[in-house]
Amino acid sequence: MIRQDFLDSVECLEDVVYKTVKGHEMKLDLYRPKGGPRERTPLLILLHGGGWFRQDKKHEVVERFLNWMGEEVILKDGWQIAAVEYRMLKDHAEFPDQLYDCCDAVRYMIRHAEKYGVDPRNILVGGSSAGGYAAVMMASETKKWKEDPELADIDFDIAAAVSFSGVLDVEWIVKSGDRKVDETGDGRIRYCMQCLLSRGRLHDEKLWKESSPRSYMGPQSRPCLLVYGTADSLVTPDHAADMYRQAKEMGLDWEELAVINGEHNFAPGTAEQPTVPDTRSIYRTARDFLRRHLR
Repeated sequence: MIRQDFLDSVECLEDVVYKTVKGHEMKLDLYRPKGGPRERTPLLILLHGGGWFRQDKKHEVVERFLNWMGEEVILKDGWQIAAVEYRMLKDHAEFPDQLYDCCDAVRYMIRHAEKYGVDPRNILVGGSSAGGYAAVMMASETKKWKEDPELADIDFDIAAAVSFSGVLDVEWIVKSGDRKVDETGDGRIRYCMQCLLSRGRLHDEKLWKESSPRSYMGPQSRPCLLVYGTADSLVTPDHAADMYRQAKEMGLDWEELAVINGEHNFAPGTAEQPTVPDTRSIYRTARDFLRRHLR
């Protein structure tokens, strides 16, 4: 639950419609200083997780980031934060619908940058799990993900991205999910990947490549922070470490934060040992990374 004292300290424009798909209004919530910004400000896009089948723009990483860092980021740093909804299983979404929505939300905010006081040069993205997947994808590729014809003329890139426990290599995670089902009966991550790709396309190897953030890494990739728990039982942490290794070999301005004993949501993997760093420090590190990469 988003803390009431935070909500009392800022202004929230709820349910801003950024596009309409097949009669369904897609919405975002915009958190900003009361009365609106006095000048163009950075905009942080927050993308919730939930395995492409649950959670929404009020919960998950949105709730955690706003409670830990929201007041400081908005009132001290002067940023605005947009919590974006995107299509999921209940909306009959399948890749790349989710990315269309995330990118079109940014395009909408740029189209209306004067109205909302947004600086288009300083668009930042942070997401967790399914949202972390989209954040990393957007660090490297945005032009490919266009759907709304009214926004299609707007190209953009982001200044930096943070992924908390995001899916980064689709093939790796699908195969990992298959092994978990075979070895332990744990089908959670395989179900999540079905929600992204669709059940009938889960083992489409061509689609693995097309839908994988790893496929789009290159010289154009923007700075990205990969945060992952070493005890993550859902999204295997070794694939994040490998992605970071590849990014450094390519000379990209990427960083990693391995949360020792951290589960998927950074709760302790074992009760006997706290996470290192703790939750507040995790989100402070993410905030500082984004601060450093403002243009």
